[in-house]
Amino acid sequence: MMINNLWINSLFLFLAAFITTLFCLSYFIKYSHQLKLSQVIRSDGPISHQVKSVIPTGGGLVMMSVFIFWVCIGCDIADWRIQLVLFTTVWFSMIGLCDDGLKLFFNTSDGLAGRWKLLLMLIGSTLVTWVIHVSDPIELTKYLWISPIQEPIVYLGIYSFLFYIFLICGSSNAVNLTDGLDGLAIFPSILIFSVMGFMSVFLTEKHPQLMMVCFTFCGSALAFLWYNAHPAQVFMGDVGSLSIGALMAVVAILLHQELLFGIMACVFVVETLSVIIQVLSFKLTGKRVFLMAPIHHHFELTGLHESKITTRFWIVTLVLSWLVITCVLLGN
Repeated sequence: MMINNLWINSLFLFLAAFITTLFCLSYFIKYSHQLKLSQVIRSDGPISHQVKSVIPTGGGLVMMSVFIFWVCIGCDIADWRIQLVLFTTVWFSMIGLCDDGLKLFFNTSDGLAGRWKLLLMLIGSTLVTWVIHVSDPIELTKYLWISPIQEPIVYLGIYSFLFYIFLICGSSNAVNLTDGLDGLAIFPSILIFSVMGFMSVFLTEKHPQLMMVCFTFCGSALAFLWYNAHPAQVFMGDVGSLSIGALMAVVAILLHQELLFGIMACVFVVETLSVIIQVLSFKLTGKRVFLMAPIHHHFELTGLHESKITTRFWIVTLVLSWLVITCVLLGN
């Protein structure tokens, strides 16, 4: 009966978040046009993106606000894991909101200075990591695990604290970098949260509250995709991308399946690596490896339509997600 109630509650939260976000975003888009809260396009980006300068940004604020609302309504907020999820979402959303707000106010693509953004992200990641280390059994936080193997794979020891901080900040930045084409970042995020939702009840150590968190996010994010699919009617902005990336990493850490998360998030990893490679190559040799970074812009400049690039990235994430869920089911 408990499992049945869990699935019913998760389905309710999914539908509630989907319908609420769908309704709220329709009004957000309407009034954003009136207030001219449009995306500020990078001057050094692809020329084809200049037509997107009239599309409203900041839709992630609606998406994540609805997510927070229904998590507070449907989940046990006395659970420290739920409190951590809410803190992570609010903290990184506020960083993104400051960044988006400065871009809109000064009509520039620069936003919050990189050093301040990184500092705030490190503070938030450190606080989250500290809570995990004092709340979770020490034997779980010191090792990396992977399902279906029941034995630890890697011993992190004292480096686990730094690893968690790196994972949260890295994931947040990775989703932010990937969010450059219509629907490119949001659908892989939905797939990853869907798999982690199932993992939370199929793993040996079950976390039913995290299942409801994941399904609530999926409902809200699918409604956002309704408007963000090509041609996009709204962009999520940093308020969405930064918080989504951090939230994904925190849920993966709470499930102690960081390695499987890394497999599913391959698209985000490749996008980030493309930027790192491009910067290092240019500084060391004066030459660029890609026509433009992140790598989705490279494919654009080779002549591929953005919808084809997006769909192929979706397919890669879908295949990897199915691979991961298969590994989890083999362990049960």
